Amino acid sequence: MATSTSLCTKADLLKVLAGRSSSVPQLREALLELRSKKPALPEFRVAASALSRSHLWKDALSVLDDAKRAQIDPDVVVYSASMSACSRAQEWRKALELFSEALGSKLQPNVVLYNSAVNACEKGRRWERAVQLLRDLGSAGLEPSVVTYGSVLSALEKSEQWQRALGLLEEMLSVRSLEPSIIAFNSAISACEKSQQWEMSLWLLSDAASRQLAPSVVTFGAVLSACEKGEQWERALDIFSNMRQYDVIPNVITFNALISAFEKGQQWELALAALSALRSCGLSPDEVTISAALSACEKGGQWERSLALLCGMEKEGLRADVVTFNAAISACNAGRRWELAL
Repeated sequence: MATSTSLCTKADLLKVLAGRSSSVPQLREALLELRSKKPALPEFRVAASALSRSHLWKDALSVLDDAKRAQIDPDVVVYSASMSACSRAQEWRKALELFSEALGSKLQPNVVLYNSAVNACEKGRRWERAVQLLRDLGSAGLEPSVVTYGSVLSALEKSEQWQRALGLLEEMLSVRSLEPSIIAFNSAISACEKSQQWEMSLWLLSDAASRQLAPSVVTFGAVLSACEKGEQWERALDIFSNMRQYDVIPNVITFNALISAFEKGQQWELALAALSALRSCGLSPDEVTISAALSACEKGGQWERSLALLCGMEKEGLRADVVTFNAAISACNAGRRWELAL
């Protein structure tokens, strides 16, 4: 952007605001200059949307206030953008305040406005309000979108409401006008994982595949974690092996879930094999990885391997926590190497 913004036209300023590569200083400078040119509603829309994308929630709110001071009624675009900016900054209460304000104004609410409100509830873990907004949307004669259902499902997942999540997913799948989404399935699977419903997680994975929905690394990560929590190491191994079938590349999270499943199943050899495979994939283990592998060795009475893993953490730039140290000490005690434990 030119240093002399006073020479810029509205069109120039809007290009800066709409540009995905514009920096925060550029956005704020463009906004400052735009204010001097008596912007109309279209300019306020662009400005609010640009600031929302950049997570500048206070600036987005200032645009909303500018429109009011100019006696221009903000529309659903300006309100929705301002609400989204607040939600991204974890200011979900403010976003819901704006939603109430918008409903009390002259504007005609649409699905996008409701989606912004539901997203705010999801950020604030207010699943009851999210579900109510979904019902209110229907009462207002509007049809929920995939985004609406996805946000409500995410709110239910975060609050460990797995049964409600399954019910809502079933409701969503019954709406013919909506295309099923793997993201929606991911939320339902994660809700089951958090509630230790591993069998239901496996069923959802199978159901998604039957609907020609390609599972992602997030999907597999949630299912593997469910199997780990359910102490189902053999199923975890099968699921991990199936990732190749869908051309899904494992990440550290999926490896961690697999190694943790082996640890709970007292399969130290498989845990170390998985750790080796992780490195072969060009991935770097984190504290969770090493801690799970070390604990697996401790349960298998492999004190030498436990110590080797502990000593190797420093070389990899990892910091051992109390749990990791305790596992190593327990391994030494089990191997009657109490002097090493000291």
